[in-house]
Amino acid sequence: MSLADIVQRGWEAVGTGDFDALVSDYVEEMTFIMPGQTDVLAGRLAFRAALDGLGEILPPGFEITELRQIEGEGEVISIVEL
Repeated sequence: MSLADIVQRGWEAVGTGDFDALVSDYVEEMTFIMPGQTDVLAGRLAFRAALDGLGEILPPGFEITELRQIEGEGEVISIVEL
């Protein structure tokens, strides 16, 4: 599975609120920095715990209408249309 595929599945999981599915593609030793934040989340459990508050941030009726990926070496950039 490519990095873009993992990111695609992750955004689909965000759209449905299935955060357990989102983190299932990540390894235990992952490191994640939330966009616009400086906190570094070390480990899959920390990442999953941070997602619990995401539902409160998303507006009612949140829906991804278009998703484009740009994949480079070791990274993926997502462009999300809401």
